[in-house]
Amino acid sequence: MRGNTPAQAKKIIKRNKIIIRLLKKGLTYEKIANMFSISKERVKQIACKNGLGDRWGKGRKYKKSLCKLISKDIRSKLSLDEILKKHPIPRQKLLYIFNYYHNSSLIADFRNRRNKKIVTDFIKGNTAQRIVNKKDKVLLDPTKITTLDNIYLINTKNGVKRFPQIGKRCAGGIFEDRKILDLIVKKYEVDNLSFRQIAEDLNKLGYKTLTGKAFEMQNTYVKYHAYKEKKNKKLYFSK
Repeated sequence: MRGNTPAQAKKIIKRNKIIIRLLKKGLTYEKIANMFSISKERVKQIACKNGLGDRWGKGRKYKKSLCKLISKDIRSKLSLDEILKKHPIPRQKLLYIFNYYHNSSLIADFRNRRNKKIVTDFIKGNTAQRIVNKKDKVLLDPTKITTLDNIYLINTKNGVKRFPQIGKRCAGGIFEDRKILDLIVKKYEVDNLSFRQIAEDLNKLGYKTLTGKAFEMQNTYVKYHAYKEKKNKKLYFSK
């Protein structure tokens, strides 16, 4: 060692061997630095020189193999928590390694998988409430969605609406089949039926509201008056 006497060089070699043993035991750079009154940077240099630069693995080769194992765990449908428990290295370190070698966030990957499951279930006819109450493992990763608004938001962002014929309410107008609206007007103004009777007739004819429910007196009352108010302005959105 340049600039040191043989005795000093021997002492440094002995110290470095001890440091290497401590690093293998998992001691931090800071603790080792304090023990020998040297800087953390010096401890890191000794670690790197002896192939221990990464305290949670054995360099680049280890990190690549770790990422392959994580990818395999994902294909095996392991949850994020299960993956983190399986590989005994700090959470942030594992996430950093995966992001570095795959150029993508592990948490984002799980979030996308969860959102895809939410959209698939919604398309199949599950209500937002039913999805929130589900205990499916995929829906819990990386965090569980607990509000109906978030379920609707995720589906909307993916271009999915349970009732696509319903327009933007803020735009005004009547979001109902024009034929049904005209039928309500005719039955009320020409046939002199009550709104309750009109609702019963519509249900007998097999008509449903835009949300797939049976007509009620309140439905027909609101649609009639809104349609009459907006008709001249042509603010309905149905054919």
